[in-house]
Amino acid sequence: MKPEFIKDSIDSVLSQQDFGNEIPDYKTVENSIALLERMAEVENSSIAVFDLYKKEFVTIRSKYREYVNADLGEAQKYGPAYYISIMHPDDGPVVLDTRK
Repeated sequence: MKPEFIKDSIDSVLSQQDFGNEIPDYKTVENSIALLERMAEVENSSIAVFDLYKKEFVTIRSKYREYVNADLGEAQKYGPAYYISIMHPDDGPVVLDTRK
């Protein structure tokens, strides 16, 4: 399934987030990201942090990138829809249905 088709479904879920008039404290986020990225490096693991306010990835580090042919540029462009598009076809609808 193409990520652009999945994106509409995800955008529908994300549009339901209500942050009121409060803008997130991005200084705290920046400090946390640095720590999470270092932990991922030390632990040889993957990390993806998605900003629900801006509806975009803040950071993506994938240790599995070469195994699943993940394209981090495409992931940034399409957000979570990209990862769903590279899942097994039977798994994508299950992930999308978890919003209910």
